[in-house]
Amino acid sequence: MEIEIEKNYRFRRLNLLIFYRKTISLFPLSPYPLYLHSMFPRRMLIKNIKITIDFNEVLKELGFKAMSSVLTPAIEKMIKEEIEKAEGLIHSQAISINFNLPSVTDDEVKLAPDRFNQGLVPECLPSNGSIGGFNQGTDCNSIVFKTKYLSKHLKGCSRASLFVCTIGPKLEEKVKNYFAEGEQTRAYLMNGIGSAAVEDAANYVNQVIIKEAEKEGFETAKRFSPGYGDWDLSDQKAVFDVLKPSAIGVELNEKCLMIPEKTITAIVGWKKI
Repeated sequence: MEIEIEKNYRFRRLNLLIFYRKTISLFPLSPYPLYLHSMFPRRMLIKNIKITIDFNEVLKELGFKAMSSVLTPAIEKMIKEEIEKAEGLIHSQAISINFNLPSVTDDEVKLAPDRFNQGLVPECLPSNGSIGGFNQGTDCNSIVFKTKYLSKHLKGCSRASLFVCTIGPKLEEKVKNYFAEGEQTRAYLMNGIGSAAVEDAANYVNQVIIKEAEKEGFETAKRFSPGYGDWDLSDQKAVFDVLKPSAIGVELNEKCLMIPEKTITAIVGWKKI
């Protein structure tokens, strides 16, 4: 396991710690330790997620039904060939941060930095991934999402995990190359495989979150993403400001669409059992 803390944040935390130690000597009951701690929610980076590309899941993404008469032997063979190629094109990574939910009304969700800086921990990881680093210095104030659908979805939750995961750009580059070469069918198939792959990556991160929540006595709601229901896609800007996914090669364009395209952002609510 590799632990990394970005230098600029490390020194800022050190300065705050020095400030706190001086303050606590003068004011023994000072609340500063909790305040300073909550200013820097832990951002977890998961590297090297091993994707399992399930043939039937690929068929669903492509709009086929398993064993359907529409799925000819030639197409089935081509799909399996592209799955094999895709396995060498995928580099899955994810970033996650835990938050408190101080307020969930009928049409608004408020996220605040996790006061005790509890993040996803290594022992909660399934066997097909590894912790790449803990960035202890992600600046974060409260975030407000105005959405009735998400509010209803997170009703009863007191905490949440916000995450982004991606399979990287290489598969999409392959799709573009296929189109350029006139291989439209293979391009279509590879694109569907990429969709199945990023869903598998998101499911993996979701399982990490579930394990951590259960460890602390919580159950979780199903993951929910910007763009679902009335959750405006423009809220991706706030999500990106917090998660800073450029660390795993993910950017947001002017239309709030993610690059690479095979990327998922989502929130998972925690409800006390």
